[in-house]
Amino acid sequence: MTITPCPLPRCSGPDGNPTLTAEGICSYCRPRVARDLTNAPRMYVQLHLGLELTGSGALSDKVSGTKTASPPLRIGMLDAGSAYARVLSHWTSLVRVELGLSVPHTGRIRESWSVVRSADILTPRIDQACAISPQSACDLYATAIVARRLLGLTRLVHRLMVPCPDCDLLALYREDGAAYVRCSACGAAWSEELYQSLSRVIAAEYELLDKS
Repeated sequence: MTITPCPLPRCSGPDGNPTLTAEGICSYCRPRVARDLTNAPRMYVQLHLGLELTGSGALSDKVSGTKTASPPLRIGMLDAGSAYARVLSHWTSLVRVELGLSVPHTGRIRESWSVVRSADILTPRIDQACAISPQSACDLYATAIVARRLLGLTRLVHRLMVPCPDCDLLALYREDGAAYVRCSACGAAWSEELYQSLSRVIAAEYELLDKS
């Protein structure tokens, strides 16, 4: 059995480092991949709805001083939708071969149907699918991040590289504009003012240890 760091982008266990695993994707990251897999058809639809909403206006805008239309947001949404289809189709093919599942007709099908069919096949086999192709799980996670950014569904998260005052793990974060600092390991939360007070106490304790 080979134990390696979880390959999922941005994997960080309770200590702030990638979690070690022998199963392709660690147990900490697997729920995130499962979430992105379940949401893939809905995200694909949202990208194409966004494509229609921004279509006419985005294509008519010109870059000042040129006759060329500015790069529209819809191109990014189109690429993100196609990325979902490519990643899921490839992952499904690998799982079909490894598990000996029946292979559908090889004719061309619509991207939307490909995304839905792949999600239906992979979702109930998420553990097996992650073990068969960790790279596909990583690719899906990265694709979902891009899609959420394009749709304005993500929030900037500040990760604080100091230990949690409660559990002493590097798992503190604060969402941009949020009033609280939270710990993803133990679930503790503090107001910004209280956290600053705790930070000063902890810093003073470390200074005393350094001098001793």
